[in-house]
Amino acid sequence: MTTTSSVTQPPKLLRPETSFLKEIVDTIYNELDRKEVCLPLNIVGIAIHDEEINPWLEQCNLEFLVIYGMGGSGKTTPAKTIYHSNLKKFESVSFLEDIGRICEGSNGLLLLQEQLLNDISWGKWRKIPVVSRGTPLIQDALKMNKALVVLDDIVECKQLVALLEICISNIGEVKMLFLHIACFFVGKDMNYVVEIMEPDYSATLGIQTLINRCLVSVSPNKKLTMHRLLQEMGKNIVCQESDLPANRSRVWLSGDSYKIVRKRMGSETVEGLALDMEILSKEDVTFKDLQSLHILNLKDSHSLTEIRNISKIPHLETLILWNCFSLVNVCNTLGDLKDLALLNMTGCNSLTPTFPLPFSLHRLFLIDCHLECTDSFPLSFSVQLKLEYLNLANSLFESFPCYNHLDNLQVLDLSFCSRLKCLICLPSTLAELYIYGCEFLERITFQFSQFTLQEFGYLGCTRLYEVEGLFKLVPIAKLDETDLGHMKWLKKYQYHEVCLVGDDELTVDRSWHIQVRCFSLKYIINMPFAN
Repeated sequence: MTTTSSVTQPPKLLRPETSFLKEIVDTIYNELDRKEVCLPLNIVGIAIHDEEINPWLEQCNLEFLVIYGMGGSGKTTPAKTIYHSNLKKFESVSFLEDIGRICEGSNGLLLLQEQLLNDISWGKWRKIPVVSRGTPLIQDALKMNKALVVLDDIVECKQLVALLEICISNIGEVKMLFLHIACFFVGKDMNYVVEIMEPDYSATLGIQTLINRCLVSVSPNKKLTMHRLLQEMGKNIVCQESDLPANRSRVWLSGDSYKIVRKRMGSETVEGLALDMEILSKEDVTFKDLQSLHILNLKDSHSLTEIRNISKIPHLETLILWNCFSLVNVCNTLGDLKDLALLNMTGCNSLTPTFPLPFSLHRLFLIDCHLECTDSFPLSFSVQLKLEYLNLANSLFESFPCYNHLDNLQVLDLSFCSRLKCLICLPSTLAELYIYGCEFLERITFQFSQFTLQEFGYLGCTRLYEVEGLFKLVPIAKLDETDLGHMKWLKKYQYHEVCLVGDDELTVDRSWHIQVRCFSLKYIINMPFAN
């Protein structure tokens, strides 16, 4: 008895014995239930898909793979094959087959949620009270382990939302961009969307991320497209924010938007809304109580003549007035918008720009506004120190203010400013300069003499003779023979017209506008009359 009493006693159980037994049973259950699927015999041509897809599935950052096509085109078979050959590589697996048919029955979607949750949580979950409760439970369970889930034959958006919404919740910062595209921009030109969304959502990189994750695609004519179920899922996510459209972050139905604006029902949650401007133009409406509205797109509002009380939308970040050619006045409170990063007034050619611009601007489009440099609008942008992109194409000014204070300016577009004669002391940070069709432009200098442009478009600048750091054209008549060195023979042709040969934009259309000149670039002078 003495020996027996000295034996170390087993530790006390911290929970009931039945709980331990349940855990043992669940573990054995999951080890025995490998959740395999039945594959058809004598499958031909599947191996090549395995070779392409299996290494892709092993990537640590993979979210999901979509196989879509017409009914009966053979989507389920490759899905089963991929699942069967990879199920042992994941901590948990689930194959939900024939979802469309199952959901036709009563509580079918709820039963599928329970099956999925049971599969990926090793039998720890058995019952789900309602579908809305099941979705977050599935999301939480998928965060706990590396899972392979196959959803076969989804035919309605509500099925996708209830079973795969985790794919949206896991895309981080681009989720907001995805929701904006789903609600407003499907079928729109990608460049147009980038122009609007770039400042706030890094749209160029964000759209590429969405493309890589099969959430968005781009058509051959550069339109953004999205699978119908994914678009409906995005809209459904927004609808879940509130039963009232006025309390949602995005309102895409013009009828709902019109009611919000007309009855002043806006809330602090509205970030974007779509409006039918033909309906809106029939009444005098006020944007009020839209504290969280970030984007206001009034493009092609041909009847819009005035913008008033814009400060009532204090957190506005993007204002699009593109092609509002009847607009003649914008209130001075525009300058009070502290968050406005993008202002596009392209085509507002009736506008008299006497209003101040916000200091917060990053991107400014004043294309085809026929601007002149005046005391009321000097074009100096002295307080817009955050400007990165400036487009003043097709303006009427002859000279240009010094912009060496714009240390963040990356892109400057002055194309078709037909009266422009010189550009002096451009900022050294400038990466892109476009001056297409500036036929009277002669000279360009920079803040520092070193040429740093990465993109430079100057086709049609037939009088341009100097770009500091790049080239300078000097008449032969002004050079001594000693300056010409072994090319002193050119002196006797100094008053002849010549043709310039080369593919560079500098040579195009210039043969009838200059006499013999000396280049600092590598051009060939075509002189058929020379000996």
